[in-house]
Amino acid sequence: MLEDRQTSRTFSRRSLHGQVAHSLGVRIVSGGIPEGELLPTEEAASAKLAVSRTAYREAIKVLTAKGLLESRPKVGTRVRARSEWNMLDPDVLLWASELESTTEFADALFEFRLIIEPAAARLAAKKANPEHIRNICEAMDVMAATGPATRENVKADLAFHSAILKASGNELLSSLGYVVEALLLRSFEISSRQPDVREASIPQHQAVCDCIAESKEMEAGQAMADLLISARADIDKIMSVDARGSEPRGDS
Repeated sequence: MLEDRQTSRTFSRRSLHGQVAHSLGVRIVSGGIPEGELLPTEEAASAKLAVSRTAYREAIKVLTAKGLLESRPKVGTRVRARSEWNMLDPDVLLWASELESTTEFADALFEFRLIIEPAAARLAAKKANPEHIRNICEAMDVMAATGPATRENVKADLAFHSAILKASGNELLSSLGYVVEALLLRSFEISSRQPDVREASIPQHQAVCDCIAESKEMEAGQAMADLLISARADIDKIMSVDARGSEPRGDS
């Protein structure tokens, strides 16, 4: 169900150069093409991938814009150090979330969200207009009325968090919506292994909604923090169960 997810991206996956960019991007982020490695020449690479030099060149431009590559005259195209990548780019973010160890990325995911979302909830409680509140409440209602692992529920959860960012009245926070979306999708992929976990979070989402609607700033921030901390604990439990399930069993 989550395979058809849509996030902001800087290229079309359907285009030929987009397919090349995706393939190379995944290999770079996964370490298949290590930092500092020089890529083959445009002619050699396009021939190996069976694409035109134009398509390969456009793919390189995409990955260069994301900070993954750098090109220098008489030197060629090289993979940049990871510290220089644009980790807030939606595609880089998704590639990293899909390929890195789940625990490592979950840590980064929730640290980031705990910085951003409680602050957004406090501002939303202070600044939200009736339309903002209506959008938050409508998303909440859909979440409560749909199954925890359904497309409608996931879309409503994304809309809920996005609406809070917009209701903050802060353009910088609102602009992080696509980042939070990518992080949420990764979180949903993990929590969807146990749908009851998502269902149990409904009252906590409702608490955030109520605090914002009632203009309770500090309470809204705390309710959002509580929601995220609880979600992190749930994911730890799921990953622990998955790890135990993958361990080899001895003879009984």
